[in-house]
Amino acid sequence: MAGGVKSMKEHEGAGRSMKDTKGSVRSYHVLEEGAWEEVFNRLREQDLLWAFDCQFDAPDPGHWLEICRRPDTLLLEGRIDGVPAGLLTLLPFQERTRCGLVGVTGYRGFFSRADWLVRGALLWCFEHLDCASVLGCVAAPNHHVLRMAPRVGFRILGTVPGACWYGRKQRFVDGVLMLATEETVKNCEV
Repeated sequence: MAGGVKSMKEHEGAGRSMKDTKGSVRSYHVLEEGAWEEVFNRLREQDLLWAFDCQFDAPDPGHWLEICRRPDTLLLEGRIDGVPAGLLTLLPFQERTRCGLVGVTGYRGFFSRADWLVRGALLWCFEHLDCASVLGCVAAPNHHVLRMAPRVGFRILGTVPGACWYGRKQRFVDGVLMLATEETVKNCEV
């Protein structure tokens, strides 16, 4: 699926609203190898590696590079007014159904804009990739994401007991499965 990217250049925010009510512009940039270390350092400095991948027990550049180097992984950085604001990862999950496994992380200072930024990133994926739906599995203690998900088009499918290793708490926790389609995301007005 990541190979289905129409262009690896910077893209303006997809969807009906590229500007928010404050006049800010969102854009998305596919991260390539030269940017991986900088993004890792940002996530580490802001103590957000656990939010990017709840399996991170501690900052591990090797694990980070393994994720980044996978040829089927898309790392999409969202920017607001040109400033890095968050990260979306997308991995092929079911090629036949064109479903991707998605993860999102907002950078500190941009949490209040996360809904708008995530919705735009999802619309970018539907516009630029051969993707019909995205599936997320959120650690049940991550209440912020669970509150945000329905506002950006995700529908909760159910809970899988013990599905997520929650590095922050050093234990397995329930995972909340959720799905979004282009239609459910477009029908949200964030």
